[in-house]
Amino acid sequence: MSSSALETVVRIGASVVTGLFLAHEIHKASIEEWQKSDELHQAFEKFHDKHAREPKEEISKAMKIHDEFMTEIRNHFQGRGICQKLEYTGSSYEGVKVKKNFEDCDLEFDVMMIIAKHAREPKEEISKAMKIHDEFMTEIRNHFQGRGICQKLEYTGSSYEGVKVKKNFEDCDLEFDVMMIIAKHKYKLEPDCDIRQPGYAQLKLIENQKPEPGLSSVLDDKKLFGIFTVDHIVNSEKTANVFFGELQKLVNSSATMNGRVKLVKHGPAVQMDVYQTAYQKIPWRYQSRSFSVDIVPAYEIGTHMYVAKPIKGEKAKNTTTWRLSYSVQEKEKLTGGAKNVLRVLKVVRNREPGLDPLTSYHLKTALFYEMDAEDDWSRRCLVTRFFGVLKRLEDGLFSENLPHYFIKDMNILSNISPTCLSNMYNRIYRLRTNKERILNILNS
Repeated sequence: MSSSALETVVRIGASVVTGLFLAHEIHKASIEEWQKSDELHQAFEKFHDKHAREPKEEISKAMKIHDEFMTEIRNHFQGRGICQKLEYTGSSYEGVKVKKNFEDCDLEFDVMMIIAKHAREPKEEISKAMKIHDEFMTEIRNHFQGRGICQKLEYTGSSYEGVKVKKNFEDCDLEFDVMMIIAKHKYKLEPDCDIRQPGYAQLKLIENQKPEPGLSSVLDDKKLFGIFTVDHIVNSEKTANVFFGELQKLVNSSATMNGRVKLVKHGPAVQMDVYQTAYQKIPWRYQSRSFSVDIVPAYEIGTHMYVAKPIKGEKAKNTTTWRLSYSVQEKEKLTGGAKNVLRVLKVVRNREPGLDPLTSYHLKTALFYEMDAEDDWSRRCLVTRFFGVLKRLEDGLFSENLPHYFIKDMNILSNISPTCLSNMYNRIYRLRTNKERILNILNS
């Protein structure tokens, strides 16, 4: 090929690339434009908190009947755990322009019920469960503190962060996460971080005195609770086994928990399934679980917590590995409008096929990065913030890398297959860039 022909090919190629780039930028600008549209803002607010509206000229005539009917409707739907509340604010009570017919009012009422079903925090259910939960955890704390094992309890997870959502009409899937911080007494532990697995470490005793393996030394001499290797490293699996055995003894002897609490061991973590009625009266297989509690032993070293439980979807490399936990810091960071966005993200994840592998921790991590980048989380900006988090998830799935918020070297997508990551990327891209698709979800 002659030099002139080659130059022509290069020029044509450059023009094509430039054209594709300009087309991409125009498409991107178009997407950003409709994402800021009033229609999307209205749809998002309806999905999360839409107000009841009635025609102005009929309000005064129908108010007595309206109040009677609304009271009966509210009581019925609240009693079934469907409705959070009815709002009678705005146009109907302020005398401003409102919707013009009863059909629109019916549709608006339906949307309010959807809001309660999908994106609200099940506060009433959590409050009822919390009374029993607090009673049981007080008994557990007192028992373990009295035996020199527990320093304190830390309460974490979505139920304490205010971002819990229902799975469906019937199932709140209530769960509480509790870390039992082990009392170290006069002993000191030192973390030896695992460079092959960021976020994990071995905990080694650095005091001259070493406790004897087993529980008896803790009870008799107020020594450090834990099962140790010959190198004085805490064995997370064996320590959790002893912890499980001690908790089972307490449940068996408890007047309040015996028959209502079933302990299930998941690796180093202990799951407490709590039932409304003791199995002596109604066997557990014939009743639904009221709620569950994940209790995991943890050591506090300096300002860091180390727990005997991997991140969901991960596996520890060996039985002496402990994971760095930032649950307390995460609970403190989640505030204001960010909670609303996270709840909506969780509902969209639950309802969109193919996004099951995305855990709440993935969503929360992307949200934290968006919170660092954007200051305004007021109501008028929540739609923009919502799309911002989706874009961060999309970018992470495309690059197959979403760094842990507190441990940047740790990729929390590393245990998901490339094929699955690609499929979820395509789904989130379509959600973020298809106006009708996202509107259908928000208005459904």
